[in-house]
Amino acid sequence: MVLTMVFVTARPQSILDLTEQLAIDAQKLSTMRSTLKEIQQGYEDLQQGYTRIRDLVSDNFNLHAVYLDALWILSPAVRSDPRLQTILNTEYRIVAAYQAASGRLGSQGVWTGQEFAYITGTYSALLQRSLDCIEELNMITTDNELRMTDDQRLAALDRIDGEIKSDLAFLQRFNDELAIEAARRTRESNDINTLKSLYGITP
Repeated sequence: MVLTMVFVTARPQSILDLTEQLAIDAQKLSTMRSTLKEIQQGYEDLQQGYTRIRDLVSDNFNLHAVYLDALWILSPAVRSDPRLQTILNTEYRIVAAYQAASGRLGSQGVWTGQEFAYITGTYSALLQRSLDCIEELNMITTDNELRMTDDQRLAALDRIDGEIKSDLAFLQRFNDELAIEAARRTRESNDINTLKSLYGITP
């Protein structure tokens, strides 16, 4: 058996082949450099975009923080609102009317125990309502107590002013009705005592 060995020798590359290969490699390297540059530029753009967004968010937060902090402080418009003095004057009138009525109530002697309890309970509830209004007013008009806009503070002042005026009007009507009823009962009691005296009836 005869073995035939075939030797294939590699064809040496010519200068032309090497030149073509170098040109191809140079083109690939150029493409890779271009791609790398695009990637780097994209990263830089992304970084700049992130920085801009971060700065915008930070500026927006700072603006909101300044705005929210300002809500703690009473503005001149609220401090100078004439309803502040009106509310305080109305509260003074309520307390004065309450004290005067309480003094008369104990000396009249025309009310039953149940009626007396109802009258004093009404006075106490009314006085507490007005004191609650003053407490709220104090919170609204004191720095660093409540976070409110000027419109919210002014709206609260308007509501308190209306409520406390309504309380004073109710107290005045209530006192007038009590005075009329007390006078009627006193007159009736005097008339009865006069009749008893005329007819010699002893109590």
